[in-house]
Amino acid sequence: MKKDELSALLVLIGKIILSGLVVGTILMPTTLIALGSGLASLAIMIVFSRIRLGLSWVGISIMAAVVHNLMQLVIVRSILIYSNSIFELIPVLLILA
Repeated sequence: MKKDELSALLVLIGKIILSGLVVGTILMPTTLIALGSGLASLAIMIVFSRIRLGLSWVGISIMAAVVHNLMQLVIVRSILIYSNSIFELIPVLLILA
């Protein structure tokens, strides 16, 4: 892992932990949702920046935003809402990503 990727990981984890402590939601599902989707989007950004498909940083960021939104739905489906109907939000989230 490169130095800038490690820095991004530390900022991601620090932001989630700090905001959870400040707001008082550190032990709530929102922390798990934020951590899971944040790690997934960071992983996508790292992979796409390394394989050089010709995407600009804007394209890589859009891919990460889409993965972030989809991962949020997957995590919510697995720990909060036990129905596949939550995936009906995918078109809305893809437009907003």
